[in-house]
Amino acid sequence: MSGKIKFYPKVKKSFIEAGYEYYDGDEDIKGKTRQHRRKPDYIAVKGDQIIIGEIKSPNEPPTSGSWR
Repeated sequence: MSGKIKFYPKVKKSFIEAGYEYYDGDEDIKGKTRQHRRKPDYIAVKGDQIIIGEIKSPNEPPTSGSWR
């Protein structure tokens, strides 16, 4: 999982440098369910374009519950 964690700042930096407003899933986005766990990893907004992202590790199979 450490590779995935190291990747998050790179994604954020790339979007911000491209002029997007970046919203982090851990800090800025309120999730669904009682524990607020169901939410994307990030949302990036620029003009009328909205990108909702989920970063997946090769260790997470597509059958896991975190895949939407």
